Amino acid sequence: MEEHPVNYSEARTREAMTVLQTATAQANAGDPEGAVAFLHQHLDTVLDSNVLFSVKQLFMDLLQGINRKRVAGVPWAEQPARLLGGELDFIVQAALARTGSTVVWQILADLFPDRVVKAHAFPVLPQPVVITVRDFRDVVLSRCGVAFHRQGDALADRLLQVDADTLRDEARYVAEHERRMRRAMRLYEHMGNALVLYYETFFDDLTPVFDALEGFFGLTIDPRRRERLAATFSLAQNRAESERLRDFAVYDNKTQVHGAHVFDGRPGRWAEYLPAVAHDIFEAELRPALEAWGYA
Repeated sequence: MEEHPVNYSEARTREAMTVLQTATAQANAGDPEGAVAFLHQHLDTVLDSNVLFSVKQLFMDLLQGINRKRVAGVPWAEQPARLLGGELDFIVQAALARTGSTVVWQILADLFPDRVVKAHAFPVLPQPVVITVRDFRDVVLSRCGVAFHRQGDALADRLLQVDADTLRDEARYVAEHERRMRRAMRLYEHMGNALVLYYETFFDDLTPVFDALEGFFGLTIDPRRRERLAATFSLAQNRAESERLRDFAVYDNKTQVHGAHVFDGRPGRWAEYLPAVAHDIFEAELRPALEAWGYA
């Protein structure tokens, strides 16, 4: 099976890479302000919907590097207001993977075409950041499901046989990334630029997402558009696309859906699918994360 996206433009991706290489050279030559100005001039190229997703992640990495050059010598507490200064007009959809981030990205990308960067990290930037959070025990379960590349009853049977070492490793991975998210949230709260969406509130009804985005961005999503978005990006629709792609190594660059990407989706299913040992492991490894986000 091919291990690359099923649709993207190689030409547009090469153009975006050229932009990033030029900006990187400027920043490395001691001109971070010029690098930002160049990125601003060519932002449409970098954020084009046909550009490979991984290139957009490189874009985020570059901005982080430019930030460090621009705030060198500035005390950490004084940095947030100076980070890039908001010159670049885009939105960051940031999340730990397996938290419903794909459907939120799909909606944002429809509302703000070619202005949304999806990141499974938490960049400290002044641009609007939309974050998805999910019960971290369900995140572990979902990560295990992807690793097994199976669906339906076969997947359920396999999950019940997950060994303790695998569960512990996955829980520690999730806990580490949650700590990074929590650290970033302190700065986001300082800048007032973040919206947090909880998976459990929207997994089967996207109305809370629409309402929250309206309040956060000061826009109106009319009923007809809400209906279209809900039908296009529903859990059932994304699951069907995931089944079509079959393997997680293959994904659709326009929808960000992978094969073997969308499973059951119901909150709390970790207690149903994982072996009894998971309870003790999650208590030991995920307790601070669960308490911090109201899942304890």
